[in-house]
Amino acid sequence: MPRISSREVSRECLDALFEEYHIWSRIKDGTLTVEPIPEKSVPSHSYEDSTSQIVKHRTPDGEHIATTHRIIDNHDQTVHHWDASNIYIDRECLYRR
Repeated sequence: MPRISSREVSRECLDALFEEYHIWSRIKDGTLTVEPIPEKSVPSHSYEDSTSQIVKHRTPDGEHIATTHRIIDNHDQTVHHWDASNIYIDRECLYRR
Protein backbone atom coordinates (compact mmCIF):
# COMPACT_ATOMS: atom_id res chain seq x y z
CA MET A 1 0.00 0.00 0.00
CA PRO A 2 1.49 3.39 -0.95
CA ARG A 3 2.29 5.80 1.83
CA ILE A 4 -0.29 8.54 2.32
CA SER A 5 0.94 12.04 1.54
CA SER A 6 0.67 14.79 4.12
CA ARG A 7 0.59 18.56 3.99
CA GLU A 8 0.62 21.27 6.63
CA VAL A 9 -2.26 23.76 6.54
CA SER A 10 -3.21 26.76 8.63
CA ARG A 11 -5.43 26.43 11.70
CA GLU A 12 -8.11 28.40 9.84
CA CYS A 13 -8.00 26.02 6.87
CA LEU A 14 -8.21 22.94 9.09
CA ASP A 15 -11.08 24.44 11.10
CA ALA A 16 -12.94 25.20 7.85
CA LEU A 17 -12.43 21.61 6.64
CA PHE A 18 -13.78 20.24 9.94
CA GLU A 19 -16.89 22.36 9.40
CA GLU A 20 -17.21 21.49 5.69
CA TYR A 21 -17.00 17.76 6.39
CA HIS A 22 -19.21 18.05 9.51
CA ILE A 23 -16.56 16.44 11.73
CA TRP A 24 -17.66 18.15 14.97
CA SER A 25 -21.35 17.38 14.43
CA ARG A 26 -20.54 13.76 13.54
CA ILE A 27 -18.46 13.43 16.72
CA LYS A 28 -21.31 14.92 18.74
CA ASP A 29 -24.01 12.67 17.23
CA GLY A 30 -21.86 9.53 17.59
CA THR A 31 -21.38 8.72 13.90
CA LEU A 32 -17.63 9.12 14.43
CA THR A 33 -15.84 7.31 17.23
CA VAL A 34 -13.98 9.11 20.02
CA GLU A 35 -10.88 7.03 20.80
CA PRO A 36 -8.26 8.64 23.06
CA ILE A 37 -4.80 7.23 22.31
CA PRO A 38 -3.57 6.00 25.72
CA GLU A 39 0.13 6.55 25.02
CA LYS A 40 -0.62 10.15 23.94
CA SER A 41 -2.48 11.09 27.16
CA VAL A 42 -0.44 13.30 29.49
CA PRO A 43 -1.15 15.69 32.38
CA SER A 44 -2.28 19.08 31.12
CA HIS A 45 0.01 22.05 31.66
CA SER A 46 -2.87 24.49 31.09
CA TYR A 47 -5.56 23.08 33.40
CA GLU A 48 -5.06 21.71 36.91
CA ASP A 49 -6.14 18.08 37.50
CA SER A 50 -6.78 17.56 33.79
CA THR A 51 -5.45 15.36 31.00
CA SER A 52 -4.32 16.34 27.52
CA GLN A 53 -5.32 13.70 24.96
CA ILE A 54 -4.86 12.99 21.27
CA VAL A 55 -8.11 11.47 20.00
CA LYS A 56 -8.74 9.37 16.85
CA HIS A 57 -12.06 9.55 15.04
CA ARG A 58 -13.26 6.72 12.81
CA THR A 59 -16.28 6.14 10.60
CA PRO A 60 -18.66 3.24 11.36
CA ASP A 61 -16.66 1.06 8.93
CA GLY A 62 -13.41 1.80 10.82
CA GLU A 63 -11.80 4.36 8.51
CA HIS A 64 -9.64 6.85 10.46
CA ILE A 65 -10.69 10.26 9.08
CA ALA A 66 -9.62 12.80 11.70
CA THR A 67 -7.59 13.40 14.84
CA THR A 68 -8.22 16.01 17.52
CA HIS A 69 -6.60 17.31 20.69
CA ARG A 70 -8.66 17.78 23.83
CA ILE A 71 -8.12 18.56 27.49
CA ILE A 72 -10.53 16.94 29.92
CA ASP A 73 -11.05 17.36 33.66
CA ASN A 74 -9.96 14.24 35.54
CA HIS A 75 -12.88 14.42 37.99
CA ASP A 76 -16.01 15.10 35.97
CA GLN A 77 -14.71 14.61 32.37
CA THR A 78 -15.64 18.19 31.41
CA VAL A 79 -13.91 19.20 28.19
CA HIS A 80 -11.89 22.38 28.77
CA HIS A 81 -10.48 22.59 25.25
CA TRP A 82 -10.95 20.66 21.99
CA ASP A 83 -9.45 21.47 18.60
CA ALA A 84 -8.63 19.88 15.25
CA SER A 85 -5.24 18.23 14.67
CA ASN A 86 -5.65 16.62 11.25
CA ILE A 87 -8.10 15.35 8.66
CA TYR A 88 -7.75 12.74 5.92
CA ILE A 89 -9.19 13.74 2.54
CA ASP A 90 -8.61 11.97 -0.78
CA ARG A 91 -5.68 9.89 0.51
CA GLU A 92 -3.93 12.94 1.96
CA CYS A 93 -3.43 13.94 5.59
CA LEU A 94 -3.90 17.68 6.16
CA TYR A 95 -2.48 18.72 9.53
CA ARG A 96 -1.58 21.78 11.57
CA ARG A 97 1.39 22.23 13.83
